[in-house]
Amino acid sequence: MSALATRGPALTTGVLLLATVVAWGVILGPLRNLGMGGMQGATMRVEIPLFMITWVVMLVAMMLPAVTPMVLTYQRITAARGKGSVMPVAFLLGYLIVWSAAGIVPLVFNLVLPQVQMSLGMDGWARLFAFSLLTVGLYQLSPWKAACLKSCRSPLGFFMAHDFGAGLTGAVRLGGLHGLICVGCCWALMALMVVAGSMSAAWMAALALVFITEKVWRRGLALSRVVGAGALAAAVLVLVTGWTL
Repeated sequence: MSALATRGPALTTGVLLLATVVAWGVILGPLRNLGMGGMQGATMRVEIPLFMITWVVMLVAMMLPAVTPMVLTYQRITAARGKGSVMPVAFLLGYLIVWSAAGIVPLVFNLVLPQVQMSLGMDGWARLFAFSLLTVGLYQLSPWKAACLKSCRSPLGFFMAHDFGAGLTGAVRLGGLHGLICVGCCWALMALMVVAGSMSAAWMAALALVFITEKVWRRGLALSRVVGAGALAAAVLVLVTGWTL
């Protein structure tokens, strides 16, 4: 058995863990005071790249732990086929490209946030937040969520069902496909964070814990449904009381 096959998974896990720790260090340090609304007032030329940098750092902090089992499985498969260690890197690159592109949606929302807040007022904002909670609840309980989560929870099944070739381009495309499925699994909860106007460490840590637990715990699907039921209950609470975070 090659050294790549024996030591590769441990090395990859260490690198991903280090990247996650560094990203959290950046979030708790330089980016600590930059919430979704923390860049308002800056010029668009500054705000757009700064937001995207913040978004990518957030992705690394939140999503690398959840995608690690998939990367390790892909590394074992490519190592068994005698492929180079760069293949998992290409896979992860494709994954992050898709998630980075998804950041365009919260970027646009962040740019129009001041106007939205002014036009809605507190009552309107409470209703928007309640609608977001309702969306999370319904989606978490939907068959689409279950299908995406099933794919994320079965790395070997994912690679057996999809093959874009053995080259680096194929690895990037495969990572991109998994990124799309992961977005499909997590978009509602991420959107709730955007609507709440927060990229605080507490929000990110809570969501990251939900994402990784859904994907690796044997009762992850049940957790997903509990989160959905909780979101529906919170939506009713907001509508009845007008209370928001």
